[in-house]
Amino acid sequence: MTLLFAKTPRTVPVAMALVLALGAGIAAGEATQTDELPLACGVSVKDLGRMVELTATVSANEDVTGSYTLAIEQSGRSGSSSIRQGGGFALEAGDSATLGRTVLGGDPGQYDIDLILNWNGLKLSCPVQDL
Repeated sequence: MTLLFAKTPRTVPVAMALVLALGAGIAAGEATQTDELPLACGVSVKDLGRMVELTATVSANEDVTGSYTLAIEQSGRSGSSSIRQGGGFALEAGDSATLGRTVLGGDPGQYDIDLILNWNGLKLSCPVQDL
């Protein structure tokens, strides 16, 4: 299974982001499209009308331990806010975990979301997906 770990703005299609990342090259210490990794991660963004549900998840194909950092930045007409959380995770093969879930006011376009996993000496930037 080939996994992509790259932050892509919700306004840029994943395929285009992949072409840009491969064309620019990836710095050492970051996972690329061709790396076989035992884990997958992502943040789902669900528009609930005047609310937004954000869910950060990780799953594993083999036993893994690591840490994560989740940063959510919001800006709008009424001001801005910042949420940061992090911690460790340990998964057995086949397991999944929710690293964070929140429901916030506003619309998805007001949020910039970064989920970074630290695993086996790598920093993995997880994709954000609109639902």
